Amino acid sequence: MLDARILAGDPVSELEGDIERLVPVLISFYRWAGVTRLTADELMTVQEDQISVARDVLLHPRFVDYRLRVEKVLGKLEAMCPALAKILSDRVNAGAIVECHEDMRPEHVCLSNVPVT
Repeated sequence: MLDARILAGDPVSELEGDIERLVPVLISFYRWAGVTRLTADELMTVQEDQISVARDVLLHPRFVDYRLRVEKVLGKLEAMCPALAKILSDRVNAGAIVECHEDMRPEHVCLSNVPVT
C-alpha cells in the first residue's frame, strides 16, 4: 500500500515509477465513469469535508515534520473554495464531473504488479 511505503521511507524515485504505472489504470477508470447526479453545492460540501478530513489526518502528531507545509497547503485549499464553487458549478452544468472515488488517499492505493485503487 502506498501509505505503508511512504511511512517506510521508500525513495521518491522508486515511488514515482510505481505511481506512473497507476496512471493508465486511473485514466481507464475515469474514461468510463458515469456523469454525477450530485449538484454543485453537494459536491462542494464533499470537497470541504475532504479538506477537513485531510486536515485531521495530516496534522496527526506522526506527521509533525510536515505540519507547517500541511497547514500552508490546506489554508490555500480553503481559500480557493469560493472560486472552486463557481468552477465546479460550470463543470457540473457541462456534464464534466463523473461519479468516482473522490477521496483517494495513499491508503487506498495498492502498488502491486498491476496497481489497484
